[in-house]
Amino acid sequence: ALTLPATNPREELLRALQALAGDHPHPGVARHHYLAHQPAKTVFVFPGQGAQYPTMATELYAHHPRFAQALDDCDRALHPWTGWSIRQVLHEEADAPPLDRVDVIQPVLFAIMVALAELLRSHGITPDAVVGHSQGEIAAAYIAGALPLDQAAKIVALRSQALTTLAGHGAMASVRLTPQQLHPHLEPWHPTLTIAAINGPTHTILSGDPTALDQFSTYCQHHNIHIRTIAVDYASHSPHVEQLHQHLLDALADLTPQPATIPLYTTVRSALSDQPLDTTTMTADYWYTNLREPVAFHHAITTLLAQGPHTFVELSPHPVLAAALTDTLADQPGCTVVPTLVRDLQDLDTMSTALAQLHTHGHSPDWTTLYPGATTIALPTYPFQHRPYWLTPPASTVAIDSVEGQLWDAVDSGAVDAVALVLGMEDSPEAASLGPVVAALQQWRRQLAERSVVDKLRYRVGWQAVSLATFPQTRQRWLVLIRPEQSEDPWLQDLLARYPEEFSTTAIDTDRLDRAELAALLVEHAAAHDCDGVLSVLALPDRTDSQVSGPSTGLLSTLGLVQAYGDSGLSLPLWMLTQGGAQLTGDEPPLTPGQAAVWGLGQSVCLEHPDWWGGLVDLPTSPSAQDVKRLHTILTCPQPEDQLALRPHGVHARRLHQAHLPADHRRVWKPSGTAVITGITDQSGPGIARWLAQAGASHLVLLSRTAAQDPDVAELEEELHAVGAGTTAVSVDLTDRVAVAGVIEQIRADHGPIDTVVHAAEFLGWAPIAEVTLEEFHGTYLAKALGAENLIAALEDQPPQTFILFSSAAATWGGTRQGAYAAANGHVEALTTQLRSRGWHALAPAWGTWADDRITSQDTLDYLARIGLHQFSAETAFAALQRCLDADDTLITLADVDWEQFQDVFTTRRAHPLLTELASHT
Repeated sequence: ALTLPATNPREELLRALQALAGDHPHPGVARHHYLAHQPAKTVFVFPGQGAQYPTMATELYAHHPRFAQALDDCDRALHPWTGWSIRQVLHEEADAPPLDRVDVIQPVLFAIMVALAELLRSHGITPDAVVGHSQGEIAAAYIAGALPLDQAAKIVALRSQALTTLAGHGAMASVRLTPQQLHPHLEPWHPTLTIAAINGPTHTILSGDPTALDQFSTYCQHHNIHIRTIAVDYASHSPHVEQLHQHLLDALADLTPQPATIPLYTTVRSALSDQPLDTTTMTADYWYTNLREPVAFHHAITTLLAQGPHTFVELSPHPVLAAALTDTLADQPGCTVVPTLVRDLQDLDTMSTALAQLHTHGHSPDWTTLYPGATTIALPTYPFQHRPYWLTPPASTVAIDSVEGQLWDAVDSGAVDAVALVLGMEDSPEAASLGPVVAALQQWRRQLAERSVVDKLRYRVGWQAVSLATFPQTRQRWLVLIRPEQSEDPWLQDLLARYPEEFSTTAIDTDRLDRAELAALLVEHAAAHDCDGVLSVLALPDRTDSQVSGPSTGLLSTLGLVQAYGDSGLSLPLWMLTQGGAQLTGDEPPLTPGQAAVWGLGQSVCLEHPDWWGGLVDLPTSPSAQDVKRLHTILTCPQPEDQLALRPHGVHARRLHQAHLPADHRRVWKPSGTAVITGITDQSGPGIARWLAQAGASHLVLLSRTAAQDPDVAELEEELHAVGAGTTAVSVDLTDRVAVAGVIEQIRADHGPIDTVVHAAEFLGWAPIAEVTLEEFHGTYLAKALGAENLIAALEDQPPQTFILFSSAAATWGGTRQGAYAAANGHVEALTTQLRSRGWHALAPAWGTWADDRITSQDTLDYLARIGLHQFSAETAFAALQRCLDADDTLITLADVDWEQFQDVFTTRRAHPLLTELASHT
């Protein structure tokens, strides 16, 4: 199913159609292989608090009469108890109460949830069951038919008003542990902290005293337990609620609940059952218990799943239970979660997408309510015939551009008679000679189209001269973290001598301090010096770096610092210095691998820890007094930039540019002889082999740890033999330098000089920087970086004609859970610049996401598509790679990016000047 946005529908339809044709993800394309004999039931899910934001659902109110009517009905039912208007609150009118009070938030969310349910029902989507979370159960009870609207409105209004007496005395938080895992950690704080809700396998909510929760949050940070504070100042589902018991019994004494017409599965712990709730029990005491007891949401969902496949529709201004639901459904075939509205996205678009998702899962809406007067067309079940049928345009549109369009359409179809017809040559004897001309024009058009597609994928990092902001500044104090041996560095002594009251140093040895000790040291010294920020010099090159294969001392020190800094709870900005981490022009020395790796890691730190990440500054080889002054200005004056390089001729900021193909290049790169491919069992390996064989390589050596024993590699070899290429599959550990040297020597002995090497081996370990272990970091890093170093060492005496080292866009702009991978690819890109400086023809393409990605999970691919990072086919990837080789590129990023989507997400929590030059793409 395709959905169109409210703006630019034609352009987005074309993008969606292209994505559908290429089997690529797109936010406007909903796909699912629906089996009609296995229908899933529909469950309406009504969440509790947390989805609210200003002007939510106002677009639906303006454009969907059924939604507006239902919301107005709720408004009238609530008004006797609230005295204010929901519509005025949503539109932020002057007399409306603010949307930060619990007695406003809950009635407004109730009305929106009810209106969303009525809107879906008007489109033919009706629930087979309903589930409500906390206050969401009030809306669920109304939709299920258990309560009339006026009584449901009374419950949500009076109960939320009662909660105001608890405001300021409680707190709540979400912890990513199971209840069983959480209990031992929570024991010292019991009963001041208790479990308030169990939303999913590892989605547990705590509630209780603010001081106790602050202490427990600090404990979690020191024990690497993910905890997130919820923005409320009361403690529902905890003993705090008990003081409201009698008040709620009196206020709601006249409720008259009825048997539900739609099954309602309770989330109240004491009422749990494998059967739908007897809703006649939903009296005043039930609604008190609903507020007091822990929410057993996970139990209700697993009860439904035991009955078969279900589609869960979250009715809310923003999905707050979708993550917990998705985790619960992880191993449940035929189940899915469908959000209705999403914060910061247009209501009409997200509702259309929800209906499309429901349609593809077998819950077809009533299309006549969506498109009154429209007709439906039955598509043929046989394959399309791909025969041209000309449509006669209205006379007013027949002009030169129309005729020209017909000509190119005829050329693209390859129909010589159609070309002759457009040219008026159908009866001319010369028409017979058009065949070769049409074929040549087809080829030219294909190349032009390919060039256009490839050109849009190409980006390159550049450096722009900037002037530093020098706003009037208050004196600041900065803590400078150094290794003991760095204290005598001349530039550092100059900094301390010039600004003795603003900079003080602390020498730390990350090899001797464990993570908790380093975090404690950071807190102690930051407090002792009353710091405004922290500057790390730990990443600067160490004299032993050139003797170490793999992660440098500076990189490992930086990793340890970042992890401890996150644990410490400090919110001061953390800046890092490098030397050799940036190459502004080809005239500068090549990148230093260990320093470039720190820049790669830094891109991911910025995304995972935007609240305290300061930035990166690359120093020249011998910093001058002017450089020291500039560094002082960068740190002590507010700057819009966070990725800078200091050079004798000024300060430069890192920028990403579109890298258009040169218009006049004539070079065509072709392989010949023997080609070596690493990572043949990884996602891109087989495609590389096919591409090289088709391009002219006569013998392909296929390397991986298991290549010689892998049945898929054997099958690939047969395929390559069929097109005339010889093959040799070799199992080798690329991190073993002696073994790699032996393999290269044997290849040369058997097949002569090596023409082309493609290093595509990868080990993508997905883990947040805060959670990655040193062993995991080394595993990801060494497979990429050390493998490249070992290949270079083995090839040094007889370099290949071409050396291609695959990199990743993670090194360009970062990636959450990809810190180690981004660092390793920064290392690889530095090696590429070093090879270039030694005369090698070396290229490092930093790839976005391939359509046949076998490493990244589907959920991650879907997420990337939602934020604007689209997949492209292997065919497009190799066309782009060919163009890079033709253009003699060194470092290039190849990615299909929707910059409007991407920048919206990428800059949500902080600005990213890196993308400034791409603003024209939005």
